[in-house]
Formats: sequence, structure tokens, C-alpha cells
Amino acid sequence: MTWFGDLTEYEYFARDRRPDVLNVGWLGRDPSFPTAIPSEETLDLLWGICWVAVRQTRGFHLCEFCPHQPTKWCLEASRSGRARALGSAEVRVFSKAGAVYAAPNLIYHYVEAHRYKPPDEFWLALHGGPSPPDEEYFDRLRQLGVDWIAWSRGRNLKMT
Repeated sequence: MTWFGDLTEYEYFARDRRPDVLNVGWLGRDPSFPTAIPSEETLDLLWGICWVAVRQTRGFHLCEFCPHQPTKWCLEASRSGRARALGSAEVRVFSKAGAVYAAPNLIYHYVEAHRYKPPDEFWLALHGGPSPPDEEYFDRLRQLGVDWIAWSRGRNLKMT
């Protein structure tokens, strides 16, 4: 997986570079990242964000921290009886103040399984900013001009 330091300017897709879009959760092979036990509310919010795939790609990244890689072609996570393949898209989290955080959708797995603790300002945005299914969340994605797909039970709901 590509590594970018937390809160550095987003640069994975050149066409999406903007000074107000910051990287979070682009973890590399180095396991020395901050950790904390996430709340169930935080996991629920992250899980909801992961159902909106930004910049969906054709390939998958697996978790570099799991000791036994799955024999499948992707990492599948589940919560509340719903499963989702992770590792082939990004997510966006919006703060009330206008900052945008770009993360791989593996961030859910990193937080849930490896206790990765994103920066505090990311947590504040996740808990206080718009999130799916709020229309404000989708309006912010449209304003960014990024490609996205919102999934529900594996079916495409919306796409720009």
C-alpha cells in the first residue's frame, strides 16, 4: 500500500490534489502508528463512510499488518451483519470547518483490527461533520468533483 503521513496534502490521484484535502490512514509496513481502542460509535461512523467508495479502483490492497493474509483476492470486513470488500477505494471525511480528509477504505480495518488512532481532528470531523446517508455529505463529494459510488447491499445507489 502507498504510504502518506497523516495530515499531509493529498496526492494519490493528481487530479484530486487540493490544499484543503489531507491524508489520513495511508499506513505502510511500519507498525509504529498511534493506537487507541475505538468506540462502537466511531466504528459505526467509519463503517458508514466505507459504503461510499471514492475513486474505486480495479485492484485490491490487502492489510500489510495481518500476519496471515487471506487466500481471497480482497480483505472482507463485516459489521452488523453486513459484509464489505475493503482495499480498492478511498473515503472522504468532511469537517464543519471545511477540511477534507482522504483515506483508503482499509481505514475501517486498521481502526477496528489494529487499533490505529487517526489524528484528533479527523475524529472530530468524523463525529461532527456530514456523513452518509445525509445529502450534505453527497453534496460535498459533488463539490470536490471526485468519482464515487454509494453501495447498499452490494448495489450501486448513486454515482457521479
